[in-house]
Amino acid sequence: MAVFLIPFLIILGIFAFEARDELVGRLDFLLPDFRLPVRESEPSAAAPPQQSILRQGPPEAPSPPLQEQGANVYADWIEISSVRRQDPYLITLRTDIPKGSELILTGWSLESRVQTFKVPQGVKLVPAGLDGAVFAPIVLEWGDSVKISGAQNPFKPKFSFRPNACFGYLKETTEFPVSVPSSCPSDIPKIEGVSHLSPACQDFILDFDRCKEPPPYPATSSFANDLQCKNFYENLKFQLSYAGCVKTHKTEDDFFDNEWHIYVNEEERLIRSTHDRILLKDPDGVIIDEYVY
Repeated sequence: MAVFLIPFLIILGIFAFEARDELVGRLDFLLPDFRLPVRESEPSAAAPPQQSILRQGPPEAPSPPLQEQGANVYADWIEISSVRRQDPYLITLRTDIPKGSELILTGWSLESRVQTFKVPQGVKLVPAGLDGAVFAPIVLEWGDSVKISGAQNPFKPKFSFRPNACFGYLKETTEFPVSVPSSCPSDIPKIEGVSHLSPACQDFILDFDRCKEPPPYPATSSFANDLQCKNFYENLKFQLSYAGCVKTHKTEDDFFDNEWHIYVNEEERLIRSTHDRILLKDPDGVIIDEYVY
C-alpha cells in the first residue's frame, strides 16, 4: 500500500512548492513590521566662550588736532634764520626738509607788527625775454632756502623766481638786489672745435667772453666775407645767450639754484628797522616759527 502512496506524495510536494510564494506573502501581511525604537541623542549645549586671560591695555590717546600736527612737522622743516633790517631789508628762511619730501610755501605768511605778507606763486624757469612766464606754487625741497626782499623787483612784470645756471647772461642787462649766480656753463668752443676755420676767424671766436653774448660780426675784418666763419658765428651766437643756454642745459640736475627769491611790494615795508617780531605761519594760520630782534 505504501507503494501506491508515493505518486500522491510527489504531486502534493509539487503543489506545495508552487504555493510557497503566496504563503510567504500572506505571512508578511499577517505579521506587521516590528522595529525597536531608536532614541535620538539630544544636541549638546554650546560651550560658553572662554574668556581671554590677557588684560586689555589702556585706551589709545586721541590724535592731536591737525594744526598741532602741522606745527610739530613744519617746525623741524623751516625756520627764519636771519633778518637784515637795513634797506633793502632781507629775510632768509632756512629749511631742513627730508629728502623725497616737499613743502609748498605759497599760501604761507610772514606777519610783523606792522604788515602781513602772504607768499605768492612764483616762476621757476625765467623765460627769455620774460614772455610766457608760467606761474605755479613755490615748492621747496631738500637743501632749499628762501630770500624775501623788500628791494625793487628786478623783473617787469614783477614775479618771484628761482635763479638758474644761465643767470650770468641776465646780469649783463639786469640789476639783482639779491645776489644770483654770475657764472654760467662754458659753451665757448675750444681750439679743437674751430680748427677747421681760418686762423683769423679762430682768433675772433676764441676771444669771446664767458657769460656774455658775442659781439657783432665784424663787417670790415679780413674774414668779413668768409661764409664758413659767418655761418659758424650765427649758430654759436644763439648758443651763447640766455635763451640758448636755457635750451641746452635746463634738463641738467644742477641747472636750478637751491634758492627762491621772493620780492615784497616795495611800497609797503614789511618789517620795522628798529625792533620787531616776525611770525612765520602756515596756510592754516599756525605759528611755525618766531624771530624777535
